[in-house]
Amino acid sequence: MSNPLVEALKEKFKVFIKYFTQAVHIGIEAKSFRMPLILCVCQHSIVFIDCKFNSLLGEVFFAHLQKVIEQEDYSGDLLRFEFSENRSAGMPKKMTLILTEKITFLKHLKCSWETDYMWRLSKVAQLRIYQENFDMRKYKKEISFYNDKDIYLMPPNYAYKTEYKGYAFFVENCLKRTEVPSEFAGEEENQKYVLNVKILEVQLVEKIHTDLRTSAENYAEKIVQEGSEYAYFINNPYIKKNNLVMDIAKWEGWEVGLLTTFGVISVIFLRRKFIPPLMDSGQDFIIQCVGGESSKQFCSETADSIYTLGMSNETYKPVLEKKCEALIMNDETIEYYQKKFKIEPSGIFYGYQLLASILTIIEKQLNESKIKKLLDDIKKVSKSKNPNQSVEILDDPNKILEDYFKSCLLDPGSHGYKIWCKKVCRYLAYCLDGGLMQNRITLKDILTYLMKLKLENKEVFGVKIVITHLLNVNDEGNNEEFEDLHTAILKVLETSGFTYDELFGNTKKLSPRVYEPTKSWVFNQKVMIALIETGYLRKELETNNLGNLYSKLFVYILQQKSCSLELKSEICKITTNIQEQDDVGILKILLPHLFDIYVSNNYTMATEAAISLVNLTYNNRENKQFLFTCREGIVNRLSCKDNKLICLSILLLINLSSDQARKKVISKECRDALKKIIVGSKVVKQNDEVISKCFQILAIFSKDHANAEYFCSDGELILSCISFIGKNDDHSIRAVSLLEVLVERYPNSKSSIGKKVIRILIDYLKKAQSLEVIKRTLNLFRLLALSKSDGNYQILVSLNVGKVLEGLLQNSVLTMDHGIVSQINALKEFLGLL
Repeated sequence: MSNPLVEALKEKFKVFIKYFTQAVHIGIEAKSFRMPLILCVCQHSIVFIDCKFNSLLGEVFFAHLQKVIEQEDYSGDLLRFEFSENRSAGMPKKMTLILTEKITFLKHLKCSWETDYMWRLSKVAQLRIYQENFDMRKYKKEISFYNDKDIYLMPPNYAYKTEYKGYAFFVENCLKRTEVPSEFAGEEENQKYVLNVKILEVQLVEKIHTDLRTSAENYAEKIVQEGSEYAYFINNPYIKKNNLVMDIAKWEGWEVGLLTTFGVISVIFLRRKFIPPLMDSGQDFIIQCVGGESSKQFCSETADSIYTLGMSNETYKPVLEKKCEALIMNDETIEYYQKKFKIEPSGIFYGYQLLASILTIIEKQLNESKIKKLLDDIKKVSKSKNPNQSVEILDDPNKILEDYFKSCLLDPGSHGYKIWCKKVCRYLAYCLDGGLMQNRITLKDILTYLMKLKLENKEVFGVKIVITHLLNVNDEGNNEEFEDLHTAILKVLETSGFTYDELFGNTKKLSPRVYEPTKSWVFNQKVMIALIETGYLRKELETNNLGNLYSKLFVYILQQKSCSLELKSEICKITTNIQEQDDVGILKILLPHLFDIYVSNNYTMATEAAISLVNLTYNNRENKQFLFTCREGIVNRLSCKDNKLICLSILLLINLSSDQARKKVISKECRDALKKIIVGSKVVKQNDEVISKCFQILAIFSKDHANAEYFCSDGELILSCISFIGKNDDHSIRAVSLLEVLVERYPNSKSSIGKKVIRILIDYLKKAQSLEVIKRTLNLFRLLALSKSDGNYQILVSLNVGKVLEGLLQNSVLTMDHGIVSQINALKEFLGLL
């Protein structure tokens, strides 16, 4: 239930409303009540309001409520009230209604009625809900419309329905409900299963910020028993496949599957957003199943079948229209209203006007046919929405904002007016960023065009002011309006925890640390993403001699919990195309904040941060030294369950190992983790990219004699490395290259390694097609058998390697490579085969 809307209704109708729902009176009595109406539970009464929330139709006090009746064995939302003779004038004696949310309504009615009874009579009593078999035939015509909406697509016969917290879902017959209401356990084919369904509390859509993927991953990993090995076998978005009651809410989901030493864990995290009838709330569902091979199937079938017990296709469209007109919605809500219900604010024409005016200013300087065609289409689309209103092009687009601000008729000095202006800026930003013309023109396109224009032009300066307004920088007590982007950024950073010297001093000498802001600022994060991605923000700051603030702003954003993952991800991407060492130095202060994200539980953001850290440590000694002090966190990341993150962590360790002293320390600390990746386990399926990167770093570490000796002494590691020869060309090259380095750096290992690998290499050489594999293998043969008295020499001869070499010389492709031919002939000569 929307608290702001309830408060607004209290203020308008001067009654203490606690809850309301939509209803339709289908009874024969009281024809004036036949239209859809709003049924309200108040402190001492039931109140009836028209469906457009314009007038109060009637009120019945709880003292005059004689009976509340449900139809026996009727599954619909039918309810009958019987009132006493002392009821308010104009109210019928009986009312039979179909309610949108009968179950929830009755809970609120019972609570308020029993509280009122104690207040009136100083006694305790319970409101009784009667069940009677009254004749439904006379209501048949009225209720048929509602019954037609309940379209059930029943799941398979081997599942049964169960209800929980206002929802129903289907569970496999082999699983029976335990003492825990939402838990089901059973066996199938001698494998035990436990299914859990959790339904979390309803929240307003604007307050739902948690990332589905991260939530699902963290929840699944908490189920794993301590000390058990596990690996992901699925980690993907999930689409709910059934809509059993034609629910118009928006469903999103993420599915995670873990293979563990004790069984299979399947978790599906669902999110139902824009819940009818107010379309302003959302709710999360967690479905988990632990057991055998069918865990994923049991989990997904239950998740697909979940549906609400309420009438999920009813909406309070008048409320939605008024909320839309008042701009009480974020970008996602705007888009949902627009696509689902064709509801748009009248202010959309200000959006068309602003977009057309900005594009006209751009077209004057750039003279592009693409922009001209777009302008024509904007005018056509606007005309189709309202034939009586045409788009007027203004030289100063700021006047459009001012006109929209003044349309609310509030006192310009009032607090309400300032809130309205912020809403307008947010909505117009949405309009410019694809909200009107989709991907044909976005805010990023506009900013890119704007950077090509002559900045001294008065009209262009006006567009720049509009962009600053759309960024909408403000804090709760802030009364300032910023016309310059750099001024707004400076104001934010002055209270961000940086000292004056840190803000305007030499960035390169600034030590990384955590900064504590003294004031919390908010801004339109999608606009900020566009400003960063296009380079517009950096250009504006540098033009005004404030280039030093660029990286400080990023620090501020990375520290703020209120900033979205998308915005923080955009900051991580900034380092992708770094070419100048000056840029690396400027962004140095981001290191501790990026590292905090890198070691967090959010694999998505950790991966983005890892990419940044790899870029910032490439060829930069100071940055490498800082991360060297944090190496424990990097080494720990080698045991995480995200393959891309493991690969990036290995690259990061390779960067840090460019210094010999650092390499010795790092190699000792990550040996065990790297070995675990190569050796693998019964549960963990080895990833090709991770294995390749692991071979790469082991080869680098093995160039040190001590490391080579340590690796060669580990028979399990050597056998695991050899096992990759022949799996594919990349693994074969990496494995043979590692063995080359080990044999070169620690010659005492030749005999032991030769006995294990020569036969495998000869078998692989017979069918090898890769020139690189053949070159590496021939070189390894040379290293393994340096003298005829060597044991490896005897193995090569006994396995008839000469015949294999002759076969290679018959390959016309190989003979074109003179290097390989020379290697083959040299080896034959050594073996005495020439």
